[in-house]
Amino acid sequence: LGQKNTAQWSGVRGVLAAPDCTYGVTADGRVLAAGAPVDASVLSWTNVRRLVCGPDHVAGLREDGRVLTAGHVQAASEIALWENVADIAAARGCIVALHRDGTVSFAGKAGDARAACAAWTGIAAVAADNAYVYGLTEDGDVLTAGACKPFLDKGRSGAANWHGVAALASNPSGVAALGATGELTLAGTVSGDSRKLLDAWEQHVRPAAFA
Repeated sequence: LGQKNTAQWSGVRGVLAAPDCTYGVTADGRVLAAGAPVDASVLSWTNVRRLVCGPDHVAGLREDGRVLTAGHVQAASEIALWENVADIAAARGCIVALHRDGTVSFAGKAGDARAACAAWTGIAAVAADNAYVYGLTEDGDVLTAGACKPFLDKGRSGAANWHGVAALASNPSGVAALGATGELTLAGTVSGDSRKLLDAWEQHVRPAAFA
């Protein structure tokens, strides 16, 4: 569908690989798309600094702290009212906002267990997958909100016991944490051989990046 047709792009400061489309955010806040965007309206967005997506929706964080959405979005009218947003995350059926005061907003279906993240305070970063929302506290601890069948969890609920974390990242069914001294922790489903990934990180990446 043309997701690789990005050779003519220039001035790009961020990219997002989404189902059927590759998006780019330019230095001046415009959105580019290669492939089939979830909705053509994203190409008219301005002053965007970050994009995130679920399988059928895209959200853009503007420089003014407001959030734009396109595609199949739950509670779109509520999201349009969010203010002072510092970062966003998205996964199947949800969009999460981290506000500049460390509080969190959640938009999704009624009854979604991930919505419990809206009670959090003192949060420095957020990530989301299809079962959980993860919050990194200012003290380096990880909070989790959500629910999952035990055989699909694969250790993700245990992220609530992680400490000394400097950064979080997620995919649709997994989460990763980077420790302050470069240690990498994974839970959930990760593409490829996670043991080999961790070994390569410890042998090659961590020594070079955290010497």
